[in-house]
Amino acid sequence: MKIVHCDYGFCNFGLIPKYLEGISNASGIQFLIPASDTIGIPAVLSQSQVQVLGYPLRKEIKRSSEVAELRKKWEIKEGHKILFVMSGSQGACKDKIMKILNQIYISKSLPPTTMMIACGNNSTLRTEIDEAFPKKEELNYRSLGWIDAITVSELYSMSNLYIGKTGGATTAEIIAMGLLALGFAEYPPENNNLTYLIQREQALKLDVENVVEQIVELLKKSPKPDDTVPVDWRERLNLLVPSTTTNLHTQFKLEENRFDEQKEHKTEGYDRRHLDS
Repeated sequence: MKIVHCDYGFCNFGLIPKYLEGISNASGIQFLIPASDTIGIPAVLSQSQVQVLGYPLRKEIKRSSEVAELRKKWEIKEGHKILFVMSGSQGACKDKIMKILNQIYISKSLPPTTMMIACGNNSTLRTEIDEAFPKKEELNYRSLGWIDAITVSELYSMSNLYIGKTGGATTAEIIAMGLLALGFAEYPPENNNLTYLIQREQALKLDVENVVEQIVELLKKSPKPDDTVPVDWRERLNLLVPSTTTNLHTQFKLEENRFDEQKEHKTEGYDRRHLDS
């Protein structure tokens, strides 16, 4: 049995040892992890039970070299910094996002800035943002609804900073893009992902009351390019999991096809899929 672990840390809580105790051939179980330095690999797992797969990034996520063209396409003012805020596909972090946006809006410490705010399917959040934060000359809030992977990739490419949750997929995308992040966790696995980014000196843990100071601090830094050798997870998966012994590769392909075919559903399940469930 091979289990794809889609976070950059293990939330152990004693569950993995207990899980393995109930399986007669537990030594044959392998965990396929996103990086060799994944946090908290349980001591109960032998070296042969842990293999680096890389993260199953969406194929559209790749840094563009045409940043000037993207800024023109999105009508970003000359000299504006771009902060990319994501609230999840359902806009689940509404209260926290509104507090962050309010702190930024009343601040006089930031350089000219355009905020690109992805609200997912939460139309209420979009309406509140549009009504609460009229456009200023030096601060422009742009609320967006659900956005596809190509749009996400464009926004990553031209942004100076990401603000939002640190789910496994988002963490992998931030690393791949070499983007700085101001992150927060809503669920236990996201804490490990955030810690992983902090250890890479690529993120700070969000402090809502001091978010402006944190943004100023991060904007002084240069983006951190991914200095690791990229892992082609599809090629690696073929090596680790031959198609003659498992249907795991087929499962990946089915998930990709289903995501491409059913974008109109715009659900978190397709946008941030975890294949270890």
